[in-house]
Amino acid sequence: MNELMQTLRQPWDLMRILRIIMGSYILVTSIGEGHWFFTPFGAFFLYQAVANIGCAACTVHESVGQKDSVIEKEVMDVEYDEVLNTK
Repeated sequence: MNELMQTLRQPWDLMRILRIIMGSYILVTSIGEGHWFFTPFGAFFLYQAVANIGCAACTVHESVGQKDSVIEKEVMDVEYDEVLNTK
C-alpha cells in the first residue's frame, strides 16, 4: 500500500493524465451502455495511469543505454590505413 501511495504522489505528466481521462471515460461509458467488450480496455488505461507505467513497446531498458556507450567506445578506437591511387 505504501508503494501505491508513493506512485500516486509522483509527478503527473501529460500522458498519465490522458490515460486516466481515457480510462475513466471508456470504463464508465462501456459499463453504462452495456458494452462489456470495452470494459477491460478502460480498466487497462486506468491501471496504467494509477501505476504510472506505459506499454512495454515504449519502454527503454538501462541495458540499451549501456550497450550504446560500449559501441561508441569501439568506434572511437578504429584505426585507418591510407590507400594511395597508383596510376
